[in-house]
Amino acid sequence: MRQLKKSPLLIAVLPLAVVQLAAMLAVALWFHTALNLEVAKQEGIYVSPEEGMRTLVSRSWIDVERVEITYAGPNSFDGSHPHVWFVVARVWA
Repeated sequence: MRQLKKSPLLIAVLPLAVVQLAAMLAVALWFHTALNLEVAKQEGIYVSPEEGMRTLVSRSWIDVERVEITYAGPNSFDGSHPHVWFVVARVWA
């Protein structure tokens, strides 16, 4: 059975192509994140995550009887990076 010879050019170019694709993906993800953060900034900055959730509920729901915030905290296990928060609310409408 005949064995295929590996081309030195392919061996040299393939890792560079993989690195370039990874760099392009990282840049695309950075732009996506920056764009979404800018959109969020334009929506408004709230005093607390709870206040932001209450505003979101009042804009999105009609005839709201009661809003109960059951959890609000950083979206990380150890509490680091508190600029991203996760809020859970129960809404009676």
